[in-house]
Amino acid sequence: MEITQEIIEKTAEMIKGNLADYRDQISEAYQQNEEILEIGLKARYSLNKNKFKIQTSINFVTDRIKDKSIEWFDPDQIQMFEDELAKVE
Repeated sequence: MEITQEIIEKTAEMIKGNLADYRDQISEAYQQNEEILEIGLKARYSLNKNKFKIQTSINFVTDRIKDKSIEWFDPDQIQMFEDELAKVE
């Protein structure tokens, strides 16, 4: 099957719908992320039982999370605590 102008127009309409459905969340994410926002829009076409399937999706991050954890780990110290616990039991 051929991708026709009608299929392209329907895809554009569906993507516009994805953006409209999430307009509030997109605006909020844009403002929270230092006024930089990347949105992924995807269209997928497939044929199923002589019907052309159009699937669109939208992907964006609503919150920026930045985290760091540091921990010092000494296996010898763990062994020392295990030995002490064994004495108590």
